[in-house]
Amino acid sequence: MPRASKRKAAPLNSSSVTSASDYRAGKAKSKEIERIDRLFNLYANTSLGMIDPEGIESLCSDMKVRHTDVRILMLAWKMKAQKQGYFTQEEWRTGLKALQADTLNKLKKALPELEKEVGIQANFEDFYSYAFRYCLAEEKQKSVDIETICELLDLVLRSQFCSKVDLLIEYLKIQSDYKVINWDQWMNFLRFCKEISFPDFENYDANQAWPLILDNFVDWMKEKHSWNTSAKVEHALHISLSAWIGAGEPPKKLVTGLPSYERTWQLQHPDVNEIGTPAAGVMPANGFMPYSDILDFSSSNAVTEVYDEDMVSTHSHGENNWTRYDGNKSIREKVKFAKEQGLGLSHSLIYSAARYN
Repeated sequence: MPRASKRKAAPLNSSSVTSASDYRAGKAKSKEIERIDRLFNLYANTSLGMIDPEGIESLCSDMKVRHTDVRILMLAWKMKAQKQGYFTQEEWRTGLKALQADTLNKLKKALPELEKEVGIQANFEDFYSYAFRYCLAEEKQKSVDIETICELLDLVLRSQFCSKVDLLIEYLKIQSDYKVINWDQWMNFLRFCKEISFPDFENYDANQAWPLILDNFVDWMKEKHSWNTSAKVEHALHISLSAWIGAGEPPKKLVTGLPSYERTWQLQHPDVNEIGTPAAGVMPANGFMPYSDILDFSSSNAVTEVYDEDMVSTHSHGENNWTRYDGNKSIREKVKFAKEQGLGLSHSLIYSAARYN
C-alpha cells in the first residue's frame, strides 16, 4: 500500500509573524492591566469604585512613605488625578502604565525616577501649576486659602528656594490683606523665586506685571531688613559705657578687648548671608578659629569678604560657612574709638593688634 505523501507546511509570511507578535504583545498588555487592576482593588473603596483618602493612606503605609510626601502629589500628577484625595480606576491605570509599575514593589521603586522626571524644568512648571489646581475642591472654585497655600509652598517649592519660600510663607501668615490666593498669584510666586535676586531684590521692578501681593512682600522684606545697624551699635556702646562710668569707673580703667580668634557658623540658608542671618550650627572646633587659620581658609576656599562700616568688623561667607572677625581695618578703627573716648589701652589689646600686622 503506497504511503501517504507528507505535505510541507506553508512558510509564515511577514503579516502572519506580525499578527502573532501583536497578539503576544496584546496579551502581555492585558496581563499588565489585570495586575494594575488587582493592585487598585486592594486600596479601592468598593462602594465608591475609586481609591479614597483612606485608601491612599493605606497605600502610603504599605510603601513606607508618608502620605504628606511630595512624591504622592507627583503620583497624582502622573495619574492626571482630578479630585484631591481620590484616584479613579482610569487615572490609576494611566499613572501606573506610564510608570511601568504593576506591583506595589515596582510602584515604590518608580518614585525616585518620578521625582527626577518632575525635576525637569518644563515638567516642574506643569507640576507646580497642577498642585494648585489639585487643591480646588469645588467645581467653580478659583482660589485657595492662605493656610493651604503656605503648606503647598513648603511642599513643592521650598526644596528649590529654601530661604525665599520660608520668608514668603512668614509674610503670608502675618499679612491681613489676602485670605486666598488665585492661580495667577500662585504662578508668579514661582516666577519671582526663579528671577528675582535675593535678598537685595535689585532686579525687582514694581512697575512690571507683578501681583500686588508680591509688591507688598518686597516692601515688607526691605522694611524687615532695613534696621539701622549704626544706631544699634552706637546705642549698645552708649549703654555699656554709661553703665560703667555711671557706676563711678574712670574711663581710663575701662579696657576695650580685641579677640585674636574668630567665630564661624554654618548658614541655615546659604543664599542669605548678611549680618543677623539664621545659623544652622557652628563650624568645627566648636566654632572657634585663630585668625591665622581664617587667612589660610579664605585663601584656599571660594569666600567673599565683606567689611561692614556700621559694625566696624569683617565677615566672610562661602557655600554654607559664615565667619566674623576683626581685621586690620577694624582694629585701627576700634583703637581710634578707644582713644577718642579716653578708654584704657591694655597690653592684651596692643598684643592682639600686633598679631594682625
